Amino acid sequence: MNGFGRLVLTLSSDQDGEVVAAARALGKALRKAGHDWHWLAALVDGEPQQQQQGIEDHQVAAEWLLTHVRHRLRPNEIDFLQTMEGWLGDPTPRQAAWLAKLCARWGYQP
Repeated sequence: MNGFGRLVLTLSSDQDGEVVAAARALGKALRKAGHDWHWLAALVDGEPQQQQQGIEDHQVAAEWLLTHVRHRLRPNEIDFLQTMEGWLGDPTPRQAAWLAKLCARWGYQP
């Protein structure tokens, strides 16, 4: 069972403090993995279109960053974003986190 599963199960505790702590930890774990509560809800509901949305989002974000702030990016960031433009499937958690960090730094909002 992955870390998300353990945290979700902890939400069933009869101890209010454990439930609140698990909810906060789950929110933090989702953000760290480049996801949010909407992603988790779609996963639980089995909504396949969520994956397609993720593909479009990371490609559009990478394209925006390369178009608008390329001159301010480091060479390794440019290489990464060029890879993300053509990346099929969801980014890995590490890729998603790096992309989210670049988006936040340069003001990209979907």
